[in-house]
Amino acid sequence: MTYHVYILQNAKGRFYIGHTDDLNRRITQHNSPEDKTDRWEFWHFPKKRRAPSIAQEARLGGGN
Repeated sequence: MTYHVYILQNAKGRFYIGHTDDLNRRITQHNSPEDKTDRWEFWHFPKKRRAPSIAQEARLGGGN
């Protein structure tokens, strides 16, 4: 399984940092009408284990 640390940025410049084991599902959720945000651009960093993905998310300022 691969875990992904991801950074999203909306059209207003707002950032969101998170991690997931299902990147397509999370991007779809963030871009859904229920999310009530602008569409997001994203960058991701694949990891082979969950612990390093959580650590990188925390270093980037996510998980708040």
